Amino acid sequence: FLYFAQNDPDVPTYERSALAGFGLCADEFVDNDNWPHAPYVREGRRLVGVTTLTTEQIMRKRVSQDSVAVGSYLLDTKSSLIVFSQGKLYRDVGSFLKAPVYEIPFSTMIPAKGPKNLLSSVNISTSPTAYGSVRVEAQYMQLGQSAGTAAALAIVKDLPLSRLSMQTLRTRLRQAGLVTSIVELCKNLDHERRRNHAFDPQTCRPMHYEQETPYDDLYGKLTP
Repeated sequence: FLYFAQNDPDVPTYERSALAGFGLCADEFVDNDNWPHAPYVREGRRLVGVTTLTTEQIMRKRVSQDSVAVGSYLLDTKSSLIVFSQGKLYRDVGSFLKAPVYEIPFSTMIPAKGPKNLLSSVNISTSPTAYGSVRVEAQYMQLGQSAGTAAALAIVKDLPLSRLSMQTLRTRLRQAGLVTSIVELCKNLDHERRRNHAFDPQTCRPMHYEQETPYDDLYGKLTP
C-alpha cells in the first residue's frame, strides 16, 4: 500500500509527495529485512471470563474485590465497518472518551467454564469498548505480572486458579511493588489531583464519572 501511495500515477501528486521517503524502520527487525515478525492486531477474540469488564465498571463501578491491576487509558475504539452506498461512505461510530483510574478484576482473566488451569493476561474478558482502554502496554505489564504470580501460587498450593485466595495474591503483588487499589493510589495524591482523577478530595472515595462528549474534562462531571 505504501509503495502504491508513493508511486502510482492515480494517487494525487500532493499525496505522493507527502509520503515520499517513508518506509520500514531501518533499525528495527533487522533480522527480518526490517519487517515486523507479526502484525499489530488491535482487537481480537477474547476470553469469556467469570466476570466481564465493561464501561460501567470503568466509569461507575471502579473498585473490584479481586483487583489485580489498575487501568487508566482512554476508552479508545476505532470504526470497524465502512460501507460505500449510493455514492457515499458510511462508517460505524468510534469512541475516544476520557476514563478515570479503575481496577481490573482477576476474574476477567479466568474462563467462566472449561479448563481450570487457563489464565489470560492479554485477551481478558471485556466489552469491545472497555478493551479500548485495557489494550495498552501499562495494563498488559500489570496483567502479565499478576498472571505469572497467580500461576506460581496455583502450582505451589496445588489449586485451580478459581480457588486462589485473592488476599494472598494481592499481598504478593503489593510486595512486588504493584498497585492493585485505586483508593491506595489516591492517598498519594494531593487534593487537586484526587479530583482530577475522579476521587472525593477529602476521603478518596471513587466518584462516578459522567461524560457527555469526548471533550468534557472531569470538573463538574463527578457524582457520588
